[in-house]
Amino acid sequence: MSIMTSDFKVCIIGSGIAGSLAALKLQEREVDVTVLEAGSWEDSLIDSTFYEVYDRFPWLKNLAFKIPGFTYPWVDSERDRFTNSGEREYDINKRRHKGIGGTVGRIKPIWHGWAIRPYPEDFNKNSEFDFGADWPLSYRDLEPYYFEAEQEMAVAGRADNPYRDREEYPIQKPKFDDLEQVFSPLEDQNILNIHSIPIATDPDTNDLSLFTTNSHIQRGIDEGVDYISNAVVRRLRTGDQGDRIDSVLYTKNGETRNLCADHFVVAAGGIESARLLLLSKNTEHPTGIANSSGCVGKYFMEHPMLKVTGDLEDPRRDILSEEANGELVSHEYYKPSEENPHSIMIGFRKQSGKEVSLLGVTEMAPQENNRISLNKKVTDDYNEPVPDISLSFNDRNTAALERVEKILLELCEILNVKVKSIHGPENPIYVNHHIGTTRMGDDPDTSVVNRNLRTHDIRNLSIISSSVFPTGFGVNPTLTIAALSLRAVDHICEQLGK
Repeated sequence: MSIMTSDFKVCIIGSGIAGSLAALKLQEREVDVTVLEAGSWEDSLIDSTFYEVYDRFPWLKNLAFKIPGFTYPWVDSERDRFTNSGEREYDINKRRHKGIGGTVGRIKPIWHGWAIRPYPEDFNKNSEFDFGADWPLSYRDLEPYYFEAEQEMAVAGRADNPYRDREEYPIQKPKFDDLEQVFSPLEDQNILNIHSIPIATDPDTNDLSLFTTNSHIQRGIDEGVDYISNAVVRRLRTGDQGDRIDSVLYTKNGETRNLCADHFVVAAGGIESARLLLLSKNTEHPTGIANSSGCVGKYFMEHPMLKVTGDLEDPRRDILSEEANGELVSHEYYKPSEENPHSIMIGFRKQSGKEVSLLGVTEMAPQENNRISLNKKVTDDYNEPVPDISLSFNDRNTAALERVEKILLELCEILNVKVKSIHGPENPIYVNHHIGTTRMGDDPDTSVVNRNLRTHDIRNLSIISSSVFPTGFGVNPTLTIAALSLRAVDHICEQLGK
Protein backbone atom coordinates (compact mmCIF):
# COMPACT_ATOMS: atom_id res chain seq x y z
CA MET A 1 0.00 0.00 0.00
CA SER A 2 1.28 3.49 -0.80
CA ILE A 3 0.39 6.20 1.70
CA MET A 4 -0.81 9.49 0.29
CA THR A 5 -0.88 12.45 2.62
CA SER A 6 -2.30 15.78 1.51
CA ASP A 7 -2.93 19.20 2.96
CA PHE A 8 -6.40 19.57 1.48
CA LYS A 9 -9.33 20.02 3.82
CA VAL A 10 -12.17 17.98 2.36
CA CYS A 11 -12.41 14.66 0.53
CA ILE A 12 -15.65 14.05 -1.39
CA ILE A 13 -16.54 10.53 -2.56
CA GLY A 14 -18.67 10.75 -5.70
CA SER A 15 -18.85 13.38 -8.45
CA GLY A 16 -22.59 13.56 -9.23
CA ILE A 17 -24.82 16.58 -8.67
CA ALA A 18 -24.24 16.50 -4.89
CA GLY A 19 -20.48 15.97 -4.97
CA SER A 20 -19.60 18.27 -7.87
CA LEU A 21 -21.73 21.16 -6.58
CA ALA A 22 -20.37 20.82 -3.02
CA ALA A 23 -16.81 20.65 -4.34
CA LEU A 24 -17.27 23.83 -6.39
CA LYS A 25 -18.84 25.80 -3.55
CA LEU A 26 -16.26 24.65 -0.98
CA GLN A 27 -13.37 25.53 -3.28
CA GLU A 28 -14.90 28.95 -3.97
CA ARG A 29 -14.69 29.51 -0.21
CA GLU A 30 -11.00 28.57 -0.21
CA VAL A 31 -11.48 25.07 1.17
CA ASP A 32 -9.19 22.70 -0.73
CA VAL A 33 -11.13 19.73 -2.11
CA THR A 34 -10.29 16.38 -3.66
CA VAL A 35 -13.05 14.33 -5.30
CA LEU A 36 -12.69 10.56 -5.64
CA GLU A 37 -14.79 9.02 -8.42
CA ALA A 38 -15.02 5.29 -9.18
CA GLY A 39 -15.76 5.92 -12.86
CA SER A 40 -13.69 7.66 -15.48
CA TRP A 41 -13.94 10.62 -17.82
CA GLU A 42 -14.18 8.22 -20.75
CA ASP A 43 -17.04 6.24 -19.19
CA SER A 44 -19.25 9.33 -19.20
CA LEU A 45 -18.86 9.77 -22.96
CA ILE A 46 -19.10 6.05 -23.76
CA ASP A 47 -22.12 5.60 -21.51
CA SER A 48 -23.99 8.53 -23.00
CA THR A 49 -23.35 7.35 -26.56
CA PHE A 50 -24.26 3.73 -25.78
CA TYR A 51 -27.53 4.58 -24.09
CA GLU A 52 -28.56 7.05 -26.77
CA VAL A 53 -28.10 4.32 -29.40
CA TYR A 54 -29.66 1.63 -27.20
CA ASP A 55 -32.64 3.89 -26.48
CA ARG A 56 -33.39 4.14 -30.20
CA PHE A 57 -32.38 0.61 -31.22
CA PRO A 58 -32.84 -1.79 -28.25
CA TRP A 59 -31.99 -4.84 -30.36
CA LEU A 60 -28.43 -3.56 -30.77
CA LYS A 61 -27.64 -4.30 -27.12
CA ASN A 62 -28.33 -8.03 -27.47
CA LEU A 63 -26.42 -8.11 -30.74
CA ALA A 64 -23.44 -6.32 -29.22
CA PHE A 65 -23.11 -8.76 -26.34
CA LYS A 66 -22.86 -11.67 -28.80
CA ILE A 67 -19.64 -10.20 -30.18
CA PRO A 68 -16.65 -12.09 -28.71
CA GLY A 69 -14.75 -9.92 -26.25
CA PHE A 70 -17.39 -7.18 -26.08
CA THR A 71 -17.83 -5.71 -22.61
CA TYR A 72 -19.84 -2.81 -21.32
CA PRO A 73 -18.81 -1.70 -17.81
CA TRP A 74 -22.15 -0.65 -16.36
CA VAL A 75 -24.32 -3.55 -17.49
CA ASP A 76 -22.64 -6.91 -16.97
CA SER A 77 -19.20 -6.33 -15.46
CA GLU A 78 -18.03 -7.84 -12.18
CA ARG A 79 -17.28 -4.38 -10.86
CA ASP A 80 -20.97 -3.52 -10.62
CA ARG A 81 -22.40 -6.88 -9.78
CA PHE A 82 -25.47 -6.90 -7.50
CA THR A 83 -28.19 -9.24 -6.30
CA ASN A 84 -31.92 -9.04 -5.57
CA SER A 85 -33.57 -10.72 -2.59
CA GLY A 86 -36.91 -8.89 -2.45
CA GLU A 87 -40.26 -9.59 -4.05
CA ARG A 88 -39.56 -7.14 -6.88
CA GLU A 89 -36.65 -7.39 -9.29
CA TYR A 90 -34.63 -4.18 -9.41
CA ASP A 91 -31.74 -3.82 -11.87
CA ILE A 92 -29.64 -1.00 -10.44
CA ASN A 93 -27.22 -0.89 -13.38
CA LYS A 94 -30.00 0.26 -15.70
CA ARG A 95 -30.85 3.02 -13.24
CA ARG A 96 -27.55 4.73 -12.46
CA HIS A 97 -24.36 5.82 -14.14
CA LYS A 98 -20.81 5.72 -12.84
CA GLY A 99 -18.38 8.15 -14.37
CA ILE A 100 -17.22 11.69 -13.77
CA GLY A 101 -20.40 13.70 -13.22
CA GLY A 102 -22.56 10.77 -12.13
CA THR A 103 -26.03 10.21 -13.55
CA VAL A 104 -26.60 13.95 -14.06
CA GLY A 105 -23.29 14.08 -15.94
CA ARG A 106 -24.86 12.41 -18.93
CA ILE A 107 -27.89 12.75 -21.13
CA LYS A 108 -31.10 10.77 -21.52
CA PRO A 109 -32.57 8.26 -20.92
CA ILE A 110 -31.69 8.36 -17.21
CA TRP A 111 -31.50 12.14 -16.70
CA HIS A 112 -34.33 14.25 -18.11
CA GLY A 113 -33.58 17.53 -16.35
CA TRP A 114 -36.74 17.84 -14.23
CA ALA A 115 -36.04 20.32 -11.42
CA ILE A 116 -39.21 20.49 -9.32
CA ARG A 117 -39.63 21.78 -5.79
CA PRO A 118 -41.68 19.77 -3.30
CA TYR A 119 -44.49 21.33 -1.29
CA PRO A 120 -44.23 22.54 2.34
CA GLU A 121 -46.61 19.73 3.36
CA ASP A 122 -44.11 17.15 2.09
CA PHE A 123 -41.83 17.73 5.06
CA ASN A 124 -44.18 16.80 7.91
CA LYS A 125 -46.32 13.94 6.64
CA ASN A 126 -45.85 11.75 9.68
CA SER A 127 -47.25 14.23 12.17
CA GLU A 128 -50.02 15.31 9.80
CA PHE A 129 -51.00 12.07 8.06
CA ASP A 130 -49.20 9.23 9.89
CA PHE A 131 -47.08 8.67 6.78
CA GLY A 132 -43.38 7.83 6.85
CA ALA A 133 -41.17 10.10 8.94
CA ASP A 134 -41.08 13.86 9.35
CA TRP A 135 -38.09 15.73 8.00
CA PRO A 136 -36.05 17.58 10.64
CA LEU A 137 -36.02 20.49 8.18
CA SER A 138 -38.96 22.52 6.91
CA TYR A 139 -39.56 23.84 3.43
CA ARG A 140 -38.73 27.32 4.77
CA ASP A 141 -35.33 26.07 5.93
CA LEU A 142 -34.55 24.95 2.38
CA GLU A 143 -36.31 27.65 0.36
CA PRO A 144 -33.28 29.96 -0.03
CA TYR A 145 -31.17 26.97 -1.07
CA TYR A 146 -33.79 25.91 -3.62
CA PHE A 147 -33.56 29.39 -5.08
CA GLU A 148 -29.75 29.20 -5.21
CA ALA A 149 -29.87 25.71 -6.73
CA GLU A 150 -32.21 26.95 -9.48
CA GLN A 151 -29.69 29.65 -10.31
CA GLU A 152 -26.81 27.17 -10.35
CA MET A 153 -28.73 24.79 -12.61
CA ALA A 154 -30.21 27.53 -14.82
CA VAL A 155 -33.72 26.18 -14.29
CA ALA A 156 -36.16 27.18 -17.01
CA GLY A 157 -39.78 27.36 -15.90
CA ARG A 158 -43.03 29.28 -16.13
CA ALA A 159 -45.31 31.05 -13.71
CA ASP A 160 -47.92 28.27 -14.01
CA ASN A 161 -45.90 26.07 -11.64
CA PRO A 162 -47.79 25.78 -8.34
CA TYR A 163 -44.81 24.68 -6.27
CA ARG A 164 -42.65 27.80 -6.29
CA ASP A 165 -42.99 30.90 -4.15
CA ARG A 166 -40.93 33.32 -6.18
CA GLU A 167 -42.45 34.74 -9.31
CA GLU A 168 -39.80 34.11 -11.94
CA TYR A 169 -37.40 31.32 -12.78
CA PRO A 170 -33.86 32.19 -13.89
CA ILE A 171 -34.95 31.37 -17.45
CA GLN A 172 -38.44 31.51 -18.92
CA LYS A 173 -39.50 28.28 -20.58
CA PRO A 174 -41.49 28.37 -23.84
CA LYS A 175 -44.98 26.94 -24.06
CA PHE A 176 -45.83 23.66 -25.78
CA ASP A 177 -48.96 24.98 -27.45
CA ASP A 178 -49.89 21.82 -29.37
CA LEU A 179 -49.54 19.57 -26.37
CA GLU A 180 -51.41 21.93 -24.05
CA GLN A 181 -54.35 22.18 -26.45
CA VAL A 182 -54.58 18.40 -26.73
CA PHE A 183 -55.00 17.99 -22.98
CA SER A 184 -57.01 21.18 -22.45
CA PRO A 185 -60.38 19.39 -22.01
CA LEU A 186 -59.21 18.31 -18.57
CA GLU A 187 -58.88 21.95 -17.57
CA ASP A 188 -61.99 23.05 -19.48
CA GLN A 189 -64.09 20.55 -17.51
CA ASN A 190 -62.43 21.56 -14.21
CA ILE A 191 -61.08 18.05 -13.75
CA LEU A 192 -57.49 19.10 -13.16
CA ASN A 193 -54.97 21.84 -13.90
CA ILE A 194 -51.98 21.16 -16.13
CA HIS A 195 -48.56 22.70 -15.58
CA SER A 196 -45.28 22.95 -17.41
CA ILE A 197 -42.21 21.25 -15.95
CA PRO A 198 -39.21 23.25 -14.71
CA ILE A 199 -36.13 21.96 -16.54
CA ALA A 200 -32.47 22.40 -15.58
CA THR A 201 -30.58 23.81 -18.56
CA ASP A 202 -26.97 24.33 -19.54
CA PRO A 203 -25.84 27.58 -17.85
CA ASP A 204 -23.11 28.02 -20.47
CA THR A 205 -25.51 28.26 -23.43
CA ASN A 206 -28.67 30.15 -24.27
CA ASP A 207 -30.43 27.39 -26.20
CA LEU A 208 -32.13 25.51 -23.31
CA SER A 209 -29.80 22.52 -23.72
CA LEU A 210 -30.13 20.02 -20.88
CA PHE A 211 -28.07 20.73 -17.76
CA THR A 212 -25.28 18.32 -16.84
CA THR A 213 -22.76 18.42 -14.02
CA ASN A 214 -20.01 19.16 -16.55
CA SER A 215 -20.47 22.88 -15.89
CA HIS A 216 -19.91 22.56 -12.12
CA ILE A 217 -17.01 20.18 -12.63
CA GLN A 218 -15.18 22.48 -15.03
CA ARG A 219 -15.76 25.52 -12.83
CA GLY A 220 -14.52 23.50 -9.87
CA ILE A 221 -11.37 22.46 -11.71
CA ASP A 222 -10.76 26.09 -12.66
CA GLU A 223 -11.03 26.98 -8.96
CA GLY A 224 -8.59 24.21 -7.98
CA VAL A 225 -10.70 21.11 -7.21
CA ASP A 226 -8.69 17.92 -7.71
CA TYR A 227 -10.75 15.19 -9.43
CA ILE A 228 -9.28 11.67 -9.22
CA SER A 229 -11.06 9.29 -11.59
CA ASN A 230 -11.04 5.47 -11.50
CA ALA A 231 -10.63 5.74 -7.72
CA VAL A 232 -12.72 2.97 -6.13
CA VAL A 233 -13.14 3.78 -2.43
CA ARG A 234 -12.99 0.58 -0.41
CA ARG A 235 -13.13 1.74 3.22
CA LEU A 236 -13.60 4.72 5.50
CA ARG A 237 -11.01 4.39 8.27
CA THR A 238 -11.54 5.77 11.76
CA GLY A 239 -8.90 6.92 14.23
CA ASP A 240 -8.10 5.39 17.61
CA GLN A 241 -11.12 6.94 19.33
CA GLY A 242 -13.51 5.83 16.61
CA ASP A 243 -15.29 9.20 16.42
CA ARG A 244 -13.44 10.60 13.40
CA ILE A 245 -12.56 9.42 9.91
CA ASP A 246 -8.79 9.68 9.50
CA SER A 247 -8.53 8.48 5.91
CA VAL A 248 -10.12 6.60 3.04
CA LEU A 249 -8.70 3.51 1.41
CA TYR A 250 -9.11 3.45 -2.36
CA THR A 251 -7.76 1.56 -5.35
CA LYS A 252 -6.72 3.18 -8.61
CA ASN A 253 -5.13 1.32 -11.52
CA GLY A 254 -4.39 -1.69 -9.34
CA GLU A 255 -2.65 0.33 -6.63
CA THR A 256 -4.24 0.73 -3.19
CA ARG A 257 -3.78 4.13 -1.54
CA ASN A 258 -4.65 5.85 1.69
CA LEU A 259 -5.93 9.43 1.54
CA CYS A 260 -6.23 11.79 4.53
CA ALA A 261 -8.42 14.86 5.05
CA ASP A 262 -9.99 16.99 7.76
CA HIS A 263 -13.57 16.32 6.65
CA PHE A 264 -15.10 13.61 4.48
CA VAL A 265 -18.27 13.74 2.40
CA VAL A 266 -19.96 10.60 1.04
CA ALA A 267 -21.91 11.58 -2.07
CA ALA A 268 -22.11 8.23 -3.82
CA GLY A 269 -25.88 7.93 -4.27
CA GLY A 270 -28.53 5.97 -2.43
CA ILE A 271 -26.98 2.55 -3.01
CA GLU A 272 -23.20 2.93 -2.92
CA SER A 273 -23.25 5.41 0.01
CA ALA A 274 -24.96 2.83 2.23
CA ARG A 275 -22.77 0.04 0.88
CA LEU A 276 -19.55 1.96 1.71
CA LEU A 277 -20.69 2.59 5.28
CA LEU A 278 -21.50 -1.10 5.73
CA LEU A 279 -18.21 -2.21 4.17
CA SER A 280 -16.28 0.05 6.55
CA LYS A 281 -17.23 -1.77 9.76
CA ASN A 282 -14.45 -2.12 12.33
CA THR A 283 -13.95 -2.85 16.02
CA GLU A 284 -15.46 0.47 17.15
CA HIS A 285 -18.28 0.25 14.58
CA PRO A 286 -19.08 -3.48 14.25
CA THR A 287 -22.25 -2.96 12.16
CA GLY A 288 -20.76 -0.31 9.88
CA ILE A 289 -19.65 3.29 10.03
CA ALA A 290 -22.36 5.72 11.29
CA ASN A 291 -24.69 2.78 11.93
CA SER A 292 -25.29 2.80 15.69
CA SER A 293 -28.98 3.27 14.86
CA GLY A 294 -29.02 0.21 12.61
CA CYS A 295 -30.66 2.35 9.92
CA VAL A 296 -27.91 2.29 7.30
CA GLY A 297 -29.30 0.63 4.19
CA LYS A 298 -32.89 0.57 5.43
CA TYR A 299 -35.96 2.42 4.07
CA PHE A 300 -34.85 2.26 0.43
CA MET A 301 -37.40 4.00 -1.79
CA GLU A 302 -37.99 4.60 -5.48
CA HIS A 303 -40.64 6.38 -7.51
CA PRO A 304 -42.73 3.70 -9.25
CA MET A 305 -44.46 5.02 -12.35
CA LEU A 306 -47.49 3.63 -14.18
CA LYS A 307 -47.90 4.36 -17.87
CA VAL A 308 -50.94 4.12 -20.13
CA THR A 309 -50.32 4.57 -23.85
CA GLY A 310 -52.91 4.91 -26.59
CA ASP A 311 -54.10 6.71 -29.70
CA LEU A 312 -55.93 9.99 -29.45
CA GLU A 313 -59.29 9.37 -31.15
CA ASP A 314 -60.60 12.89 -31.29
CA PRO A 315 -60.53 15.88 -33.71
CA ARG A 316 -57.90 17.35 -31.41
CA ARG A 317 -55.46 14.75 -32.75
CA ASP A 318 -54.96 16.99 -35.78
CA ILE A 319 -53.53 19.66 -33.46
CA LEU A 320 -50.76 17.26 -32.44
CA SER A 321 -48.23 17.96 -35.15
CA GLU A 322 -45.33 15.63 -35.85
CA GLU A 323 -43.03 18.30 -34.43
CA ALA A 324 -44.93 18.61 -31.16
CA ASN A 325 -42.88 17.55 -28.18
CA GLY A 326 -42.39 18.16 -24.51
CA GLU A 327 -44.08 16.93 -21.37
CA LEU A 328 -46.68 18.39 -19.04
CA VAL A 329 -47.70 17.46 -15.51
CA SER A 330 -50.57 17.93 -13.10
CA HIS A 331 -50.39 18.11 -9.32
CA GLU A 332 -54.14 17.77 -8.88
CA TYR A 333 -53.60 14.55 -6.90
CA TYR A 334 -50.39 15.63 -5.19
CA LYS A 335 -51.50 17.25 -1.96
CA PRO A 336 -51.80 14.59 0.74
CA SER A 337 -54.84 13.77 2.84
CA GLU A 338 -55.51 11.29 5.63
CA GLU A 339 -57.22 8.99 3.16
CA ASN A 340 -54.56 9.39 0.43
CA PRO A 341 -51.23 10.45 1.96
CA HIS A 342 -49.14 9.38 -1.05
CA SER A 343 -48.28 12.31 -3.32
CA ILE A 344 -49.07 11.54 -6.96
CA MET A 345 -47.83 13.42 -10.02
CA ILE A 346 -49.66 12.89 -13.32
CA GLY A 347 -47.74 13.39 -16.56
CA PHE A 348 -48.71 13.84 -20.20
CA ARG A 349 -46.39 13.01 -23.06
CA LYS A 350 -46.50 12.68 -26.82
CA GLN A 351 -45.05 9.37 -28.02
CA SER A 352 -45.15 9.25 -31.85
CA GLY A 353 -47.67 10.25 -34.46
CA LYS A 354 -51.04 10.56 -32.71
CA GLU A 355 -49.96 8.34 -29.85
CA VAL A 356 -49.89 9.81 -26.35
CA SER A 357 -48.99 8.52 -22.90
CA LEU A 358 -50.41 9.37 -19.51
CA LEU A 359 -48.04 8.77 -16.64
CA GLY A 360 -48.58 8.48 -12.91
CA VAL A 361 -45.65 8.70 -10.48
CA THR A 362 -46.35 7.95 -6.84
CA GLU A 363 -44.38 8.41 -3.68
CA MET A 364 -43.50 5.26 -1.77
CA ALA A 365 -44.14 5.01 1.95
CA PRO A 366 -40.81 4.03 3.56
CA GLN A 367 -40.63 0.35 4.56
CA GLU A 368 -37.91 -0.89 6.90
CA ASN A 369 -37.63 -4.17 4.97
CA ASN A 370 -36.81 -2.32 1.73
CA ARG A 371 -33.08 -2.10 2.10
CA ILE A 372 -29.57 -2.25 0.73
CA SER A 373 -27.39 -4.86 2.44
CA LEU A 374 -24.17 -6.76 1.66
CA ASN A 375 -24.29 -10.15 -0.04
CA LYS A 376 -21.14 -11.82 1.24
CA LYS A 377 -21.68 -14.83 -1.03
CA VAL A 378 -21.23 -12.74 -4.18
CA THR A 379 -18.25 -10.44 -4.69
CA ASP A 380 -17.11 -7.82 -7.19
CA ASP A 381 -13.77 -7.63 -8.97
CA TYR A 382 -12.15 -6.35 -5.74
CA ASN A 383 -13.48 -9.37 -3.82
CA GLU A 384 -15.86 -7.08 -1.91
CA PRO A 385 -19.45 -8.14 -1.07
CA VAL A 386 -21.89 -6.76 -3.62
CA PRO A 387 -25.01 -4.74 -2.77
CA ASP A 388 -28.19 -6.73 -2.37
CA ILE A 389 -31.44 -4.89 -3.06
CA SER A 390 -34.58 -5.96 -1.26
CA LEU A 391 -37.64 -4.21 -2.68
CA SER A 392 -41.31 -4.98 -2.07
CA PHE A 393 -44.61 -3.13 -1.83
CA ASN A 394 -46.71 -3.36 1.32
CA ASP A 395 -50.50 -2.99 1.23
CA ARG A 396 -50.28 0.78 1.58
CA ASN A 397 -47.92 1.20 -1.38
CA THR A 398 -49.88 -1.30 -3.47
CA ALA A 399 -53.11 0.63 -2.83
CA ALA A 400 -51.40 3.83 -4.01
CA LEU A 401 -50.40 2.18 -7.30
CA GLU A 402 -53.93 0.88 -7.81
CA ARG A 403 -55.26 4.39 -7.26
CA VAL A 404 -52.85 5.75 -9.89
CA GLU A 405 -54.00 3.18 -12.43
CA LYS A 406 -57.64 4.09 -11.83
CA ILE A 407 -56.90 7.81 -12.27
CA LEU A 408 -55.00 7.26 -15.54
CA LEU A 409 -57.73 5.11 -17.08
CA GLU A 410 -60.42 7.63 -16.10
CA LEU A 411 -58.42 10.44 -17.72
CA CYS A 412 -57.96 8.40 -20.90
CA GLU A 413 -61.71 7.93 -21.13
CA ILE A 414 -62.31 11.67 -20.76
CA LEU A 415 -59.67 12.46 -23.40
CA ASN A 416 -60.98 9.77 -25.77
CA VAL A 417 -57.67 7.92 -25.80
CA LYS A 418 -57.91 4.34 -27.08
CA VAL A 419 -55.66 2.40 -24.69
CA LYS A 420 -53.06 0.15 -26.36
CA SER A 421 -50.74 -0.76 -23.50
CA ILE A 422 -50.52 -0.43 -19.72
CA HIS A 423 -47.66 -0.60 -17.25
CA GLY A 424 -49.81 -1.36 -14.22
CA PRO A 425 -49.21 -2.02 -10.52
CA GLU A 426 -47.78 -5.46 -11.31
CA ASN A 427 -45.05 -4.09 -13.60
CA PRO A 428 -44.37 -0.43 -12.79
CA ILE A 429 -41.57 1.54 -14.39
CA TYR A 430 -38.97 2.78 -11.92
CA VAL A 431 -37.72 6.30 -12.59
CA ASN A 432 -34.14 5.84 -11.35
CA HIS A 433 -34.37 7.58 -7.97
CA HIS A 434 -32.49 5.87 -5.14
CA ILE A 435 -33.89 7.36 -1.94
CA GLY A 436 -33.53 6.60 1.76
CA THR A 437 -30.82 4.22 3.16
CA THR A 438 -29.01 6.89 5.31
CA ARG A 439 -32.02 8.84 6.55
CA MET A 440 -31.89 12.25 8.18
CA GLY A 441 -33.32 12.97 11.65
CA ASP A 442 -32.81 14.62 15.01
CA ASP A 443 -32.85 11.32 16.94
CA PRO A 444 -29.57 9.34 16.67
CA ASP A 445 -31.47 6.16 17.54
CA THR A 446 -33.65 6.35 14.42
CA SER A 447 -31.49 8.14 11.83
CA VAL A 448 -27.99 8.24 10.34
CA VAL A 449 -27.34 11.97 9.78
CA ASN A 450 -28.58 15.10 11.53
CA ARG A 451 -30.37 18.04 9.92
CA ASN A 452 -27.02 19.43 8.71
CA LEU A 453 -26.20 16.08 7.06
CA ARG A 454 -23.36 15.30 9.45
CA THR A 455 -23.47 11.73 10.75
CA HIS A 456 -24.52 11.35 14.37
CA ASP A 457 -21.65 8.96 15.14
CA ILE A 458 -18.73 10.52 13.25
CA ARG A 459 -18.06 14.22 13.73
CA ASN A 460 -16.11 14.80 10.49
CA LEU A 461 -18.30 12.77 8.12
CA SER A 462 -21.21 14.15 6.10
CA ILE A 463 -23.51 12.43 3.61
CA ILE A 464 -24.99 14.40 0.72
CA SER A 465 -27.39 12.35 -1.36
CA SER A 466 -31.03 11.45 -1.80
CA SER A 467 -30.10 8.66 0.59
CA VAL A 468 -30.69 11.13 3.46
CA PHE A 469 -34.35 11.75 2.51
CA PRO A 470 -36.70 10.49 5.27
CA THR A 471 -39.48 10.37 2.66
CA GLY A 472 -39.27 10.53 -1.11
CA PHE A 473 -41.84 13.22 -1.99
CA GLY A 474 -43.77 12.79 -5.21
CA VAL A 475 -41.36 14.83 -7.33
CA ASN A 476 -37.89 14.25 -8.73
CA PRO A 477 -35.16 14.51 -6.09
CA THR A 478 -32.40 16.31 -8.03
CA LEU A 479 -33.27 19.89 -7.07
CA THR A 480 -33.61 18.91 -3.41
CA ILE A 481 -30.25 17.10 -3.55
CA ALA A 482 -28.67 20.29 -4.91
CA ALA A 483 -30.35 22.43 -2.23
CA LEU A 484 -29.21 20.09 0.54
CA SER A 485 -25.70 20.12 -0.91
CA LEU A 486 -25.56 23.91 -0.79
CA ARG A 487 -26.86 23.94 2.77
CA ALA A 488 -24.36 21.27 3.86
CA VAL A 489 -21.51 23.36 2.46
CA ASP A 490 -22.45 26.19 4.83
CA HIS A 491 -22.25 23.85 7.82
CA ILE A 492 -19.04 22.15 6.71
CA CYS A 493 -17.39 25.57 6.31
CA GLU A 494 -18.64 26.57 9.74
CA GLN A 495 -17.17 23.40 11.23
CA LEU A 496 -13.86 24.05 9.48
CA GLY A 497 -13.80 27.67 10.61
CA LYS A 498 -14.23 29.06 7.09
